[in-house]
Amino acid sequence: MFTDIVGYTAIMQKDEQSALMMIDRHRKVLEAASLKFNGRILQYYGDGSLSIFPSAYDAVECAMNIQRELAENPRVPLRIGIHLGDIIVRGDSVYGDGVNVASRIESLGMAGSILFSDTIYHLIRNQPDIKTKALGKFDLKNVDHPVPVYALANEEFSIPRPDHLHGKTKLLSRKGWYVLMAVLTILMVISGYVLYPYLGGQRNMVVEEKSIAVLPFSNLSNDPDQDYFSDGITEDILNHLSKVSDLKVKSRTSTQQYKNTEKTIPEIGREMGVATILEGSVRKSGNTVRIVAQLIDVRNDVHIWTETFDREITEIFGIQSEIAIEIANALKAKLSQSERRHIRREFSRDITAYDYALRARQIWRNWNDEKDLENALQLLEQAIQLDPGFALGHVMIGEILYRGMRDYGVPPDVWINQAFSMAEWAIRIDSTMAKAYLLRGNILNDQMRKPDEALKDLQKAYELDPGNPEVLNSLGYNFLEQGQYDKGARLVIKALEVGHSPKDPEYFLSWGKLYQWLGEYEKSETLFLQAKNLAPGWISPYSQLGYLYRAWEKYDQAIEYYNQALEISPMDQNVINAIAWTNLLAGNLEEAARYWAQYEELEAHFTDMSQYVPFRHRLGYIYWLEGKKEQALELFDEQMKLDLERQQGLRGFGAWRDGSHFYDLAAVNSFLGNTQEALAWLDSASSKGFSGIRILQGDPLFDNIRKDPKLTRMMRSQKEEDEKMIRALKEVLKEKKEVVPVL
Repeated sequence: MFTDIVGYTAIMQKDEQSALMMIDRHRKVLEAASLKFNGRILQYYGDGSLSIFPSAYDAVECAMNIQRELAENPRVPLRIGIHLGDIIVRGDSVYGDGVNVASRIESLGMAGSILFSDTIYHLIRNQPDIKTKALGKFDLKNVDHPVPVYALANEEFSIPRPDHLHGKTKLLSRKGWYVLMAVLTILMVISGYVLYPYLGGQRNMVVEEKSIAVLPFSNLSNDPDQDYFSDGITEDILNHLSKVSDLKVKSRTSTQQYKNTEKTIPEIGREMGVATILEGSVRKSGNTVRIVAQLIDVRNDVHIWTETFDREITEIFGIQSEIAIEIANALKAKLSQSERRHIRREFSRDITAYDYALRARQIWRNWNDEKDLENALQLLEQAIQLDPGFALGHVMIGEILYRGMRDYGVPPDVWINQAFSMAEWAIRIDSTMAKAYLLRGNILNDQMRKPDEALKDLQKAYELDPGNPEVLNSLGYNFLEQGQYDKGARLVIKALEVGHSPKDPEYFLSWGKLYQWLGEYEKSETLFLQAKNLAPGWISPYSQLGYLYRAWEKYDQAIEYYNQALEISPMDQNVINAIAWTNLLAGNLEEAARYWAQYEELEAHFTDMSQYVPFRHRLGYIYWLEGKKEQALELFDEQMKLDLERQQGLRGFGAWRDGSHFYDLAAVNSFLGNTQEALAWLDSASSKGFSGIRILQGDPLFDNIRKDPKLTRMMRSQKEEDEKMIRALKEVLKEKKEVVPVL
């Protein structure tokens, strides 16, 4: 967060005493607010300051507090800017890309305004007490991409007109005039000196000769909105390369963070643990395209291969295939006839359909809400109308339905069945598309509970795309669930190895989950904290730390991190349920009841009122303990009615998955003394793959049947299988020491 007193120089010239008073008042208010909202002031710049915060919400709350205070007499005309980005602290100096962007926005605002970048906007936009207004995209001096800027639009704050913004910008090529933008902007918590011990001191990894990372190709077109096209070209070249089983290819999520980076190729190579890097650029103009690609040896920063393709846009598929084959040859990778054939496959016969798909993919990669998903689906439907034989378009529709729309109250007979149908259509059109088999296999395994059929599809996907981390992960977990622990463990850990870069917060989060599963809580804690430090505005590290501390019986710490997760996403049902559970385990009945009682408020936000939040029986249990037995029984009855309606298909999918309603039916029946019904519903939950069956031992609603022989056998069997799985995972980790993160 940057602050700056507007017109300070002029005030100093007219009235030095007033200017000094403003400086003093600004600092006192800033220091008090920073302390209140967990901030740390790094530097003062005369009439301005630079501070950092652990979350975007903290920074914005602090800014609001400061502006409200300084609007009172004696008034200080302050502008504030907030941005999310890296900084490095060395001695008394603070620098980095985040500071650079911030410095260009600094003078954008006006007295009483709070401006921030799009990265901040996406993290705070759902906060009910915050209103925002988009001011547009601005080309900032020495920043190579347009930066969207937003203003806080609550009634008491000033909002500058976009055409009146004056600051450090560069000439906008399409307007022909200087839009000067000032940023009162900011920073993020990821100080280089904080991360260095974790990210700089990695073990010397064994780098395979035939390993490669594909960096995002630069968009050299005149239109910055063509980023989707260059990103799409990059991803499809990467997808071609991952089909070569003799190559080790880093995933897209690993390399995306290096878009527009100033790091050198050797630096990136060391961070990624690869021997070679492919980089390039795309320039699209009318019906022609120029693609420049170059393969670089990381160790000596020497070009192994380079080529420039000047072609008609309709030849784009041929260019992608040619690049992939040339790289395989340059790296002396074995390339089978079937792999060569799959690489040469065209995605679509209609280049416009392919273009629609790339636009949809860009939206899908960065979606925020249901409207984004609907826009992506609309583009894909247009693509399929142009080319009914476009297999990739069918698969993408299926993926969006399966992984996106199911969270928005879409009934299961739509998102499951339609997604499944899309996968089958794609396979009929193109029997060599790994993504189609992966989608169908995941639906068969996770939703239809047909693991044997799913295994065939997942093995086919692996045969077609052996380097795809999603394929490796899905196939690995299928093997684990079917008791083939050694096979499953190797694939799951390989997916972690190739799926993320050691600079990626999801890398640490994934490893942390694995170590928590293995019961190694100290390692898990370190990894989750690293993920949080890398992505302080992302909810997952906070919620995972909450789950970890709850399992560790450190309830106060668990509640602390759950609360931070709720600051990021106040309506997250999983977190609300988890914090209620933790309070119950800690003996805080009143707090547990307060959180579980939120089901009424949450349900009011469902667009499809057939949805419900499964907290009633939990609240009923608290009421029972408090002696409110009549109210408790009413809630138990409501919960069973809702769960039975869901089981009969009368209710939609809702926000909870994996047959949890069967588990809830078992819990209520157990508490009410209906032993046989409870055991029968538990069987159903288990057959539907409900993972919560593992935590049944600690669920007080099952106390009445805990000693039943059938339940005892079920729990013993689950424990034995879990122990076999853990042993297999530990054995693989011992063998593959070089891929395990340094702690």
